[in-house]
Amino acid sequence: MISRLSEGYLARNIHLSPAAGEGKGKRDGIGLLTPSAVDAIKAYLPLRETMLPRWERPSTWAPLFLSKSGRRLDKTQIWCIVVDIGEKILGRHIHPHAFRHSFCTDLLNRGIDLESIRQLARHKNLATTQRYLTVSTERLKKAYAMHPRNKKS
Repeated sequence: MISRLSEGYLARNIHLSPAAGEGKGKRDGIGLLTPSAVDAIKAYLPLRETMLPRWERPSTWAPLFLSKSGRRLDKTQIWCIVVDIGEKILGRHIHPHAFRHSFCTDLLNRGIDLESIRQLARHKNLATTQRYLTVSTERLKKAYAMHPRNKKS
């Protein structure tokens, strides 16, 4: 899982399996990929090779995401791509960090423990991960209010 814009921007050394990587604060972590993500990357890699400058081919150490000119996409370019796709598909502005927040909140709502979410999100402290509890607590309150045995006075 590439969970931060900077992790996608810095993605290199592609081994299409769970792979160790370096994230924020130079902390190591594992990037998890779904089978469909692996298939999409495998389909993209031959095109990526043609985009690389001749002296870098073939290279597993070249950036994963390239611009049309064969250079590493910078953070602004990735940001613009995400915002553009969000507006085209959802009809609204999407902040790239929303993917990270949605991922963590969804895991929490599915009953995954906070420590596992902390590790997947590469948070240094559990307190950072606990921010997602607020969203989940609100859902619990709504669910409780809808329960048939909930008697309001």
